[in-house]
Amino acid sequence: MASGNVYYPDYLQLDKVLNAQDLESVKLGQPAHDEMLFIVIHQAYELWFKQVLHEVGSVMAM
Repeated sequence: MASGNVYYPDYLQLDKVLNAQDLESVKLGQPAHDEMLFIVIHQAYELWFKQVLHEVGSVMAM
């Protein structure tokens, strides 16, 4: 990691994460309120699965 200060939003790449919800219903001109919840929940699940795979890989490397 480069020297200097590390800032929370930069480290977590929050600009990318918080803009990764592209609502298809809005594109179609028929906004669906619950679509945001659906996307956020499923993105969070995918991140947890990624973490599980990371941990499994670490255990297998032992």
